[in-house]
Amino acid sequence: MHENMAIISNTDWTRRPWMRVICARAMEGLMLVNRRKDLLVNCAEVYSRYLTLDAHNEQTKTKRYQSLNTTLPHPTTKHSNVELFIIEKDNSLKLELGTKTVNVLITSSIRIDKNQPPAVGPSSTNGLSFSKDTIILVRRSFIKWYGYLRQQGFNDLSICELYLFYSQN
Repeated sequence: MHENMAIISNTDWTRRPWMRVICARAMEGLMLVNRRKDLLVNCAEVYSRYLTLDAHNEQTKTKRYQSLNTTLPHPTTKHSNVELFIIEKDNSLKLELGTKTVNVLITSSIRIDKNQPPAVGPSSTNGLSFSKDTIILVRRSFIKWYGYLRQQGFNDLSICELYLFYSQN
């Protein structure tokens, strides 16, 4: 994993709200490699860990009779403050990438080492298991794009809302 990726995925969105867009773009085309088993990420949903920034943040309190599944990275991760998890939630297994500030749900992926159709939906582990030795590869084109944005002071980053909400008075 490129060192910038760990920095990008652990940047606080409170001070830099545009990082939400950059994190989402970084997840496109992410490759996960574990013992000659390869997974290409087509699509992912990126969430902040903070309730003030994202209503879909990860629960940090246990509910009655339920164990707490968290995607906070352990201190001894292969990639600095970035770790892959398979979480059992809503009667299915979900592939998630956790950092200190971001939680990423993989919603579409395809196995490269097998001839099978892409998995679409929040339960897209695609039959792949992960270990501490799993390698996370980031697209070179993303690294170049991010480097260019940093040189420009993030001025060339255009963000467009998908849904515009107008209040009618």
